[in-house]
Amino acid sequence: MTRVLDIGAGTAPHPRATDAVDLHSPRALAAIARQERRRIPETVAYRYNVNMNESLPYAEKVFSTVVSQHSIGTFGRAKAFKEAFRVLKPGGKLQVRIGDPRNVRNVTAKIQGAGFEKIAVRVIPLKGQMDPDVEITARKPNPVVNRTQPAKETKTMAKKKKKSGTKRTKRRPAGVIKSALKALDKATRPYPKGKRPRFDKIWGM
Repeated sequence: MTRVLDIGAGTAPHPRATDAVDLHSPRALAAIARQERRRIPETVAYRYNVNMNESLPYAEKVFSTVVSQHSIGTFGRAKAFKEAFRVLKPGGKLQVRIGDPRNVRNVTAKIQGAGFEKIAVRVIPLKGQMDPDVEITARKPNPVVNRTQPAKETKTMAKKKKKSGTKRTKRRPAGVIKSALKALDKATRPYPKGKRPRFDKIWGM
């Protein structure tokens, strides 16, 4: 099962989220949901009273993706990004959305400082708003532990390699080659036994 964690989910967790953490208590978040006329999805496993800047209540390497919409990018300190890195599986994805483009440099520095790589920034224009949203994605490194040893080169492989390195004539369509061979056979006189030229070699078959 692919697990997706939403940090600071509030009353509207990410559509793909399977788990979510929020600073509010269950009662406080329920009150906010009623005020916003929202319904907190029951399919998401919430953890309440969680401060993202302290620690996340999960073991290491359990999530494939960690997302945060206008939360960690605004209120998250360096510790929050390190915790996101800790709970992600190797090769896992971090996806952060922020509403202030001026904060991009600060957030990307924290992401890089936490150990993430392949950082990308995407601008998302919003209708009726001057400032666009900015989405920052990054990956947790996935080191290859067991590297397969290259197979030993056999004599057959060496011969094939040598042949592939030689210059070849351009291949022609099979039908054209067959027609050309037939024409050559008709145009040439009968050859002594075993002396017939290999026209297929001439044509690069």
